[in-house]
Amino acid sequence: MFLSFYKNFILKNYYLLNYYVTILNMKINKYIKLDNLNNNNNNLIKYIPLKFKIIFFILVILIIVITIFLINKVIQIKKIMQKYELYDGTNLDEEKYPGYKELIDNLQASHPNWTFTLFYTKLDWEEVIANEGHSDTRKKPLNLIPDSSKYPDDWRCEIDKEKRFDNGTWLCASDKAIKYQMDPRNILNDDNIFQFAELKYTEGAQTVEGIKSLTENSFLAGDSIAEALLQAGKNANLDTLYLQKFDVVKQDNILYTHQYMQNLLASKSEASNMKKIYEASVTVDTNLNFIIPLDENMPEEVSEY
Repeated sequence: MFLSFYKNFILKNYYLLNYYVTILNMKINKYIKLDNLNNNNNNLIKYIPLKFKIIFFILVILIIVITIFLINKVIQIKKIMQKYELYDGTNLDEEKYPGYKELIDNLQASHPNWTFTLFYTKLDWEEVIANEGHSDTRKKPLNLIPDSSKYPDDWRCEIDKEKRFDNGTWLCASDKAIKYQMDPRNILNDDNIFQFAELKYTEGAQTVEGIKSLTENSFLAGDSIAEALLQAGKNANLDTLYLQKFDVVKQDNILYTHQYMQNLLASKSEASNMKKIYEASVTVDTNLNFIIPLDENMPEEVSEY
């Protein structure tokens, strides 16, 4: 009986041992094959001509350099690329653009149907003023002011200070005058905000009745003319009065050239007339959008009169 037990024990352990030996052999064969493959690859690399190795190495370096260049280019483009972003009450950096948020929030509180679009110009404020101002290299000023005692003496530019332009009643505008008129913080109020109004046609905001009330007793009076003016507004679909006057939009990668009037005060006076149209048609509080330009490195102090 003992011999029978011993025999069975030996047989069981033999089969178990044989199983583990088989597994071990399979593992060994696998590693031998991998080692042979690696050796073959190493041998293959050894027999590749040196000039092909050098060409391959140069191509790898070129790919890495080009990739890094393209990534940096994309980053640079993003830094200077102008963008528009709808203001939601939280997405305006008060440290970078001081004084804007409170003014916009006040307008929005007074006119809940209004929306505001932040226009990041990616232009330096002082650089904008320098380009809008007069200089020795420019034959004609981009910005003129009326020759009137209504405006302070330092609104006349140093260059060509006494020189008259156009019909003799216009003077070259100084940097101080330009800063005052261009600083959005002087415009973000009920009196001047329509300089920033998006001039696309808005259904219900412009009406025949509103236009008729403004053109009454003038050569533009009448139903047919009012309807024609309304249709013209639908077809024109223009960028804002501010952005028509001051060319800071990189639409064609050219700045400060497509400015339809030299009158520095043009956008302000036309915005006043626009506001009257909305008031006359009782549509001031309709769904209007205002595009607010944000220049870089704006001073904390609002530009003074």
